[in-house]
Amino acid sequence: MYYKYAPGVTDCIAILAQENMFEMAQNVHKCLKEKYGDDRFSCHKIPRKIFNNKELYPNLGSIPIKNKKIFLFHSLRYPTDPNNSLLELENTIDALARATIEDVTLVLPYMCYCRQDRKDKPRVPISFKVIAKMLQMYHPLVARIITMDMHADQC
Repeated sequence: MYYKYAPGVTDCIAILAQENMFEMAQNVHKCLKEKYGDDRFSCHKIPRKIFNNKELYPNLGSIPIKNKKIFLFHSLRYPTDPNNSLLELENTIDALARATIEDVTLVLPYMCYCRQDRKDKPRVPISFKVIAKMLQMYHPLVARIITMDMHADQC
């Protein structure tokens, strides 16, 4: 992926990561810094709060992301179950949508529900298709999704 920059422009891409993906994001940030030799990339851990009733609250208020391209590292299974992780991802994307950013590239090393990729009985959902559509259509800011180790070709 190649991004064009005006002369003297730095810090145009922000790498954001949830807590358990921060080490991977830091490694990617380090490789990019070594390759390009400048400060066009910044790396931040997304602070989150857990209320007493177990609701998750990602807070992007202190992270400088205005007018940047965002690479969001997020796991859809750990440290909580995939349903909570998916809801946390949607809340984070919504918070990004309310900021003035260019676009979001999701880096999802694990895609939840990818084993539910076909209809094997009557009246059952194709859950992976639902998740893929939700990620693709929920916010127009999500430009790309990077994932790996898919269960089947149809995913």
